[in-house]
Amino acid sequence: PTDIYQVKRDFFQFSQKLAQGLAKPDQKFIFDMVFGIVKSRSPLLSDIARALEEDTRLLYTVKRLSNRGADFDDFQGLHQNYLQSIQSHLQEDMLVIVDNSDITKPFGEQFEALARVHDGSRDGIEKGYMSANIAIASPRTKHPIPIYSHLFSAAEE
Repeated sequence: PTDIYQVKRDFFQFSQKLAQGLAKPDQKFIFDMVFGIVKSRSPLLSDIARALEEDTRLLYTVKRLSNRGADFDDFQGLHQNYLQSIQSHLQEDMLVIVDNSDITKPFGEQFEALARVHDGSRDGIEKGYMSANIAIASPRTKHPIPIYSHLFSAAEE
């Protein structure tokens, strides 16, 4: 039980750094999403809601998360807080990894702005999106730390 408490406290502290300066409901939403995604190992709202183990009916938790997610719009503030939290890992002369990638949706029919992309895994053309990602190599953590990620469609300007 002590390990579980410590892990939950660590996630709470991390989510507080991410949500610093945001409204209280947004701070709770950020914590619920971070903790729920990690605990459930799933991006599905129903799985996240189950992982939160709230005393309310599952449907109410899913609706709350869905409504909060639809209303949340301070991505710039969230991103700035994230960059501030990784500031200590940045050094003058460090390896920066830039990766342009693709996400294919071969069976997708109704995705917004779905376009033809080069599927690097299969070396062919498929329906999907492009992704631009930037990470730094931190000698302290020995893991890449994401700095920027942007998903976009080749069909849009």
